[in-house]
Amino acid sequence: FLGERRDVPRLLKIFDVFVLSSRLEGLSLTLLEAMAAGLPIVATDVGGNAEVVLDGRTGLIVEQGVPEPLANAMEKIGTNPALGAEMGALGRKRVVEHYSLEAMVKRYDEIYHEIVQ
Repeated sequence: FLGERRDVPRLLKIFDVFVLSSRLEGLSLTLLEAMAAGLPIVATDVGGNAEVVLDGRTGLIVEQGVPEPLANAMEKIGTNPALGAEMGALGRKRVVEHYSLEAMVKRYDEIYHEIVQ
């Protein structure tokens, strides 16, 4: 609702939890951005969300189209700051290890070496 923003990292710093209640999704860059910012995630089980967010470890994955589990997941993280901090830290680590530019370059390098050999 804020329109185009160039200060998304600054905005993410004020969040306690990042919620993505999509009905349809591919590989969500917004999830990766939120995880890189150290936020715990609540996301619906659509597209690649469950591939990015490790349910119970970096966030919570809930069924799409059912409001009560979404609200319960938000409440669970929102009322337990230690849980949110732990999930956020693990999420940030996951993004760095699997989705960063460095991780992508490393994977391409490994593929090229396999092909050459």
